[in-house]
Amino acid sequence: MTVIEKRHLLVTHSDSSEQDLEFLVLVLPKEGSLLVGNEKLTADGEMTFTQADINNGNLKYKPETMTATSDQFVFEVSNGLEALRGLEFLINIVPYSLSMSVQNFTVIEGGQKALSTQIITVDTKLSQNQSLVFSVKHPPTFGRIEADN
Repeated sequence: MTVIEKRHLLVTHSDSSEQDLEFLVLVLPKEGSLLVGNEKLTADGEMTFTQADINNGNLKYKPETMTATSDQFVFEVSNGLEALRGLEFLINIVPYSLSMSVQNFTVIEGGQKALSTQIITVDTKLSQNQSLVFSVKHPPTFGRIEADN
C-alpha cells in the first residue's frame, strides 16, 4: 500500500481551504483500490476525498494484482464554485521483487567474460525503461568480478 502525498497530487486555490477542495473520482483504478483512511472508495459508495485527506496522509493506493505495472484513476476537483474536470492520475506500480533468469557460464583460466543480458535477464516490463543495480552478496570462490566503467 502506498500513500499518495501532496508532492504527488496537490491542488490549491487562494480563496479555498484544503478541506474545501473536494476530489470526485469518476473512474476508479482497475488494478487496485483507493482508500481514504481505512475506507475503500467504491462505485456504489463514497467516491470523494479532500486535499486535507491528501495533506494528512489519508489517501492510499493498494495494488490488487501482482502483474500490473501501471494504473490510473480519473477525477475532477472542485472548491464548490469552480471545478477542474477530466483529470487523470497515473500510477506506476513497482513490484516488491523481480523475477530473474540466470545462465551458468565457464571462463577459461586467465580469461574473462562479460555479464550480459544473455546471462542475466530480468523478467519484467518495468526493467525495460529503468536502470537496475545489482549487488553481489557472495563473491566468486575462484576469480573476481570487475566493473566496466
